[in-house]
Amino acid sequence: MAIDITTVIDGIPFNVKAEPYEFNTEKRFKVSYDGKEYIFAYNSDMGRYAAIGDEAVDIPDNLESFVAEKLENS
Repeated sequence: MAIDITTVIDGIPFNVKAEPYEFNTEKRFKVSYDGKEYIFAYNSDMGRYAAIGDEAVDIPDNLESFVAEKLENS
């Protein structure tokens, strides 16, 4: 199920879009906001979806947690 949400976090508006896809039988999501795309995969250590890859450090922590919650409920 695709996600398209506009939210305000820490006073900053974000339009977040997420598309699920399968990678080696694992469900992942292509998540975009502000014209940037990130990959979210399930992180068993964290017990939730989290951004992966070098670009993951660019996502504000509160936004990543918000997206993870939405992905978990999709």
